[in-house]
Amino acid sequence: MSVDYALKLAADKKSFRDHPGRVMGQLAFAHPFLDGNGRTILLVFMELCYRAKFAIDWSKTNKDNYLRALSDEIREPREGYLDNYLKPLIVDISSRDEWPATISGIRGLDGLDKEGITYESLDDPEVQQIYKTYRVQPLHTQGPPESDD
Repeated sequence: MSVDYALKLAADKKSFRDHPGRVMGQLAFAHPFLDGNGRTILLVFMELCYRAKFAIDWSKTNKDNYLRALSDEIREPREGYLDNYLKPLIVDISSRDEWPATISGIRGLDGLDKEGITYESLDDPEVQQIYKTYRVQPLHTQGPPESDD
């Protein structure tokens, strides 16, 4: 449902450019994968932005600030936290050839900004239980806001 709503929001290119955080927040709220959500969501978001003829200049941000705004957006989707964060970073884009530079500008995406990270096997029952517990925790948010149209 969140993904469908995000795609509906992104279909209105002007509104999407004015409110990119709504779309990113809804994609993140869906959290459809066991691993790789952030990277996958980023690529889907970049494609939607490209179709709307803009991009986010990720080189002017950092992972921690972005994740803080994203978490706030998921917790309180009507407050515009992620819109406020992303709107100043909007740039025009004309070609997918510009994506490598855009993606490489995201500091911390490679995970090298954190120490002591360990990766466990997703086949491990203990890891599966941790993930299941995480998935059932309520976010204390309501559904997508009603459309203005």
